[in-house]
Amino acid sequence: MKSIFRAFFLVFAVLCCLSANAWEFKKVYIIRHGQRPSSGDPALTELGVFQARMAGKRLKAEGFSGKIYASPYLRTTETAVEIAKIVGGKVILCPLIQERTKHVGTPQIKKGKTQAELEERFPNFISPTPKLPDDWLYSDNAGEILEKRVREAIDEGMRADCDEFLLVGHRATVVTALGILLKNTGMELKLPVWNCTMAYFIIDKNGKAKFVEFGTGFIPPEKITSNYKPPLVPSQDQDADKNSSDKK
Repeated sequence: MKSIFRAFFLVFAVLCCLSANAWEFKKVYIIRHGQRPSSGDPALTELGVFQARMAGKRLKAEGFSGKIYASPYLRTTETAVEIAKIVGGKVILCPLIQERTKHVGTPQIKKGKTQAELEERFPNFISPTPKLPDDWLYSDNAGEILEKRVREAIDEGMRADCDEFLLVGHRATVVTALGILLKNTGMELKLPVWNCTMAYFIIDKNGKAKFVEFGTGFIPPEKITSNYKPPLVPSQDQDADKNSSDKK
């Protein structure tokens, strides 16, 4: 009986120790969506889906099992869902990290998808809570306002019951988050934010961020894009087309 009690006490002590150390730091990942074909609120291209899956495999290799937050735009939600298919979990729709506005008073799109529409499109992959408001589109989401909202999203992830989380947003989301997290590190990153560019930080319990990684090293160079603009590295077919047109 005493041996059983000792064993129970030992297990309890270990669990308490683990619990005490569980929140020493959190891993934070920020990813831009995969390639989209046009402006507005389109789904990903076939290449964009491939890029999202590569990001998912990269996170799986890291052992990621935390919460996944996504801008409710279709391309960001689809990117997050493709990642969730690989690492597990459901996608939490987070308006705080939606696309910036180009003109004050005018949202980037006229109408966004509803919670029900996204649940129907991606069955079993959208978290039912917190429910996405019907009027989730912001008419003013630039500059200091965007920074405030991205900071709120990071704070929400820090408060969540998990030791790591992912934000899937837009180019502006990634750039803004980098500015927030790099603010007290003395570092500055002025690099292109390609589709599915991933930023990786560790934040301690005092809110101090440590930079770990940034880039698209998990995607083949010829498949790195910035939406419908020319890819980072032209393919052999594109080179051949260019040479052919140059000769004409």
